[in-house]
Amino acid sequence: MKFLSIVSMLIIGTIFFAACSKSEQKIEPKRIAILSTAGLDIVDSLGLSDKVVGVPKESIDYLEKFYSDEKILKLDSEDSSSIIKCQPDLIILDVGNSNLESIKKIAPVISIQTRNINLKIVESNARAIAEIFGREKIVEDLISKYRQRIDESKRPDRVFISREIFTPMLADFGFESVKLDENPDYIFIVDRSDTLQFDFNLIKNSRAAQMNRVIYIDHSSTWIQATGGLHAFDVMLQDIERNLY
Repeated sequence: MKFLSIVSMLIIGTIFFAACSKSEQKIEPKRIAILSTAGLDIVDSLGLSDKVVGVPKESIDYLEKFYSDEKILKLDSEDSSSIIKCQPDLIILDVGNSNLESIKKIAPVISIQTRNINLKIVESNARAIAEIFGREKIVEDLISKYRQRIDESKRPDRVFISREIFTPMLADFGFESVKLDENPDYIFIVDRSDTLQFDFNLIKNSRAAQMNRVIYIDHSSTWIQATGGLHAFDVMLQDIERNLY
């Protein structure tokens, strides 16, 4: 009789434990509304495109497939109704979104860092999403490859870049960021319109110009719109790598 009681207690305990474990399991989001181009970049890179139900209004060439799909809504962070219409169970937006308080009432939110980007921040952005969907291995593999490429390209040159928010990325390469009037070894112009802000004579007479190292970034729209994303970081690395000598 005592033996049966012990067996009964073990069975009940097992059932209780199984029920608790099941209730504690995280439910994977099935509908993602995205208000961040960098966030959309990461979701696409992680192979989660089929879960996207809403995207930011402003498109970018390599993510155009989301904008040609009529089932995917084009979202405005100023208009909560457009987000609600998506019926999301996860929302991804940029850090600093002024409507965060109202948006997070709709569904859980992940915020993506899109300023002062370097490899560490890109990894943090990607992991925040990957961990929800069990896609950490994809992030680990990509970040490892990016780190190797950066290490192979490191150099101590003095560099000026036309948009200061990108200096942390250049620091990953070992560059020393300097002002334009400090005669840099390299000059990176993110967008051609940036030159209107500077004394062109400083550019023309710089060491960088004399060594043919004034670089106009090839994929400026990716740098400006999607910085913080996984694929975007790959493109940004290529833009730097191909111009180092």
